[in-house]
Amino acid sequence: MEKLDKIDIYLNRTNLEEKIYGISYVFDRVLRLDYSIKFHEFDSYKIYKDGSEVLDIVNEVLSKDSGYERIGVNWERARDNLPFFGSYNYTNGCFDLDIFGSIFYFLSHQHLRILLRDSHDRECLSDEMIFALRRPFLNYYIEQFIIVLGSAINVPLKTEYKGHFNITIDVDHMSSIPNFSKYFKESAKDLLLHKDPLTCLQRLFSYLSLTRDPHDIVKWSKSLSKKYRAELIYFLHKPIGLSKYDRSWVGNSHILQSLLTSNVELGTHPSYYSSNSEITLYSELKAIKEMILAQGTKSFKNRHHFLRYRRETSWKVLESLGFSSDFSIGFSGLIGFPSGICWSYSYWRQDVRRATTIDQFDVTIMDRTVLASKVCSATVKDVISESKKFRGDITFVGHNCLLSRRKEKRKLLKYLSHYYG
Repeated sequence: MEKLDKIDIYLNRTNLEEKIYGISYVFDRVLRLDYSIKFHEFDSYKIYKDGSEVLDIVNEVLSKDSGYERIGVNWERARDNLPFFGSYNYTNGCFDLDIFGSIFYFLSHQHLRILLRDSHDRECLSDEMIFALRRPFLNYYIEQFIIVLGSAINVPLKTEYKGHFNITIDVDHMSSIPNFSKYFKESAKDLLLHKDPLTCLQRLFSYLSLTRDPHDIVKWSKSLSKKYRAELIYFLHKPIGLSKYDRSWVGNSHILQSLLTSNVELGTHPSYYSSNSEITLYSELKAIKEMILAQGTKSFKNRHHFLRYRRETSWKVLESLGFSSDFSIGFSGLIGFPSGICWSYSYWRQDVRRATTIDQFDVTIMDRTVLASKVCSATVKDVISESKKFRGDITFVGHNCLLSRRKEKRKLLKYLSHYYG
């Protein structure tokens, strides 16, 4: 942490845990500054430096008189470029916005709890929310706060967060040819639906044990991660009980052997219904974790199958097993930022009233969204550009079955090329 003159943050004790969560996120994770918390009876947050008040956060942080002009920033331009989620008001040159409260509200997913659920019993988004969440508006709020704080204490400040480009692959299918019936169906899809004779030919040779399974995309994904200097993570699916959304575990699969011998990072991918039961989720995560542990992994990552996490069970079990990060927050129909931010964060557990010890990386782009629907290329480009603006994270979700065909790989490369744009 950077050593500056002593900074004291005064706040009242109302909703204290929530306020400290927002303050900690900005000062500990983003700015990495030393500070102390003190209390007063006023509604606003006040920042003191060397015993003197330098900033009233609620009343001044986005106001015209809070220091923009002193640092050469046009307030009207800053105001007009600031995205807002829902309605807002500003009068007399001052926005009505609680930045730390907003951070808690969205990073604890209060904005998702009122939503309807889809056919998979997952939280879903309205079209209006999908459009709004294409911009990481919390990053814009924090950026404005950093500008004003730096001006108030007369010290240039910058974010210390360094983002990640995560290419993550869900291994939902351990084999595309477990039997002749499956081989015939997949080959028919290759020719009739996807018009991909080369993949059909590869599938034939694989069925005859002459070449690798088309679902084995390890070599291709490793070259992709090297090209984009991305972190590559494969999530393994080993269900205890099968549903129509789960595939059987194939312990002698060539794909599994390829993963275990290719020096790629592995994570867990518990089954469709696993989060409905703490016992089932614990058993599945522990079984896959032990297999990964044998490969020398010391940092454990998770993503729920179909993104079917449960607030009541998921993070409780993940913490108990010592997981370091989770990639389950996202929506298949959203290209953007589910929590309104492009940085990782620690999810707030409502049941124990504290932040988890797990880094949460939200899903930014999913292959099914950009390949199976007519998503505008400009939308992907804009989302990637928004994240890069704040040195944020981009987390791409792929599936080894969907990316087994050449046509889908070419489409995906077209979208991911915007990362260098």
